[in-house]
Amino acid sequence: MISRIKGMPDRIFKVIFLMIILFSILVRFYSLDNIPLHHDEAVYYSHYAKPIMQTGSARYLGTEYHGLFIHYIVALSMMIFGKSVWAMHFPAALFGVLTICLLIFLKEHIGKIGVLVSAAFLAVSPTFVFYSRRYQPHSFYIFFLLLFLIQMLRFVKEFKVKDLYLLSVLLAVLINIYETIVVELFIAGLFCYVYLFLKKEETKTIVQKIRRIKFMNVLLAIGIFVLVFSIIHTCLFFRITNFGPLFNAFTDISQKTVSTGHNKPFFYFILLAMKIEIGALIAGTLGFLFFRKKDFSVFVIFFTIMNTLIFSLISYKTNWMLTLVLFPWIILAGIAADFIFSKYHKARFFFVMFITLLIGINLFFSIQQNHVYANDFDKNKIGYVETSIDVDRLMEDLAEMGADKETRILVTLSDSWPLPYYLEKYADEYIKVDKLDFDEYPDYDIYIAEENQIDRLPQGFDKQRYELRENYYLVLLKRK
Repeated sequence: MISRIKGMPDRIFKVIFLMIILFSILVRFYSLDNIPLHHDEAVYYSHYAKPIMQTGSARYLGTEYHGLFIHYIVALSMMIFGKSVWAMHFPAALFGVLTICLLIFLKEHIGKIGVLVSAAFLAVSPTFVFYSRRYQPHSFYIFFLLLFLIQMLRFVKEFKVKDLYLLSVLLAVLINIYETIVVELFIAGLFCYVYLFLKKEETKTIVQKIRRIKFMNVLLAIGIFVLVFSIIHTCLFFRITNFGPLFNAFTDISQKTVSTGHNKPFFYFILLAMKIEIGALIAGTLGFLFFRKKDFSVFVIFFTIMNTLIFSLISYKTNWMLTLVLFPWIILAGIAADFIFSKYHKARFFFVMFITLLIGINLFFSIQQNHVYANDFDKNKIGYVETSIDVDRLMEDLAEMGADKETRILVTLSDSWPLPYYLEKYADEYIKVDKLDFDEYPDYDIYIAEENQIDRLPQGFDKQRYELRENYYLVLLKRK
């Protein structure tokens, strides 16, 4: 304990922690709009952020598009900074930085060295940097999940009613961000059950503290949860109909876990992490061997194992879900660092060099994946069903063609996202056809279609070909 407190002066700790925060700001905000809008981002904008900006509310479309909370924040960002990819990505980058800031509240549990190591890995993580630069729920979710954990640690320490109320608020927010919170709650509940079963003496003390909380306080906490959830989910009760799709939520989630177009093998996440997160993976693995015999350390080890196992067993796997799998490994890396640094004094220098090397490896992959190979379908391992930079060329060509808000554009693609965002300033229309009959749709200036939808190219048209996503091409036809 003495070595933990005196091992690093507070001033040095604060300076290093601040440097990590500043670096995390740099890597998240630098060239924030260097990649085109993703398919899902355009869907979120069209169905959520845009309606919220226009009317103050949005219709809930079901668990496929997760909760509504993040869309209020993105809508606010776009109202402040204007409509742009940068404004869309700003909130996720901000919450990514704030997540690293929150780690300081774990100092009591993983020590100063543990906080710095976990913060450094989180700051440079290729995966966390990538998805902290996207209009997707993961950056927000990890922030509130960590905040929930910190608040839970405060609650179980003194069992104060005000902490219970705050937990209710945070849980309502989490459910309105990402439905995978049910997995985290299941793991936490299972740990509590095993802990109470094995440590019966501690159980008696805990039960005595819990009994201090009155039944009315529990009911009030439930009421706070229901109220906050309802406010977020219904857009301040302006969309009461948003409750309807919730009745299908369990069925939707169940089907998603076993049968989707995104099924992957069991070891998908681990193999992906070995390619781009090897530093954090090695450091986290040390946490299974080197840790203080404290409840928090045991909980993180249990959580890491169960979390990785459950998400590996679920057939539905996408690259952005690696953030959910990897986060406890990064906390575990901090636990290992705290123990090794305080226990093996003579090996401190070599351990610092080793951890610095692992962080440097992750930093290398972070720069490589987020900047050098950001738009390279073959070499970028983090992105998933990404939009081609050809969409920028498409927009430049439309501008050179003199297209304006009066230009009529017909889009017949089977999957046109994210074009509805990019073509919003034009008089665009979307239809689904097997074959494009120009005689049936003669009143358009520009046609955007798939090549197999065009049997013959009419005279008087210029043709351009673009890649919308990997191996998915479109052609633009403009009247001469």
